[in-house]
Amino acid sequence: MGKILLLFSLLFAITSIMAQDHLSFKGIPIEGSMFSFCQKLKAKGFTSIGRDNNLTLFTGDFTI
Repeated sequence: MGKILLLFSLLFAITSIMAQDHLSFKGIPIEGSMFSFCQKLKAKGFTSIGRDNNLTLFTGDFTI
């Protein structure tokens, strides 16, 4: 009985972990390439203020 309960608990835990949504910022899923994410930020009204290696800085309204 204990093994079955443990098996169902493990199955439930794995299922709930896999069902989580991806991270998102202002409705934009954080996935794909950096370039495509930056284009989506620009479409939302953010302005690119700098770029260095693998870092791109944006300015815009974060609270709405």
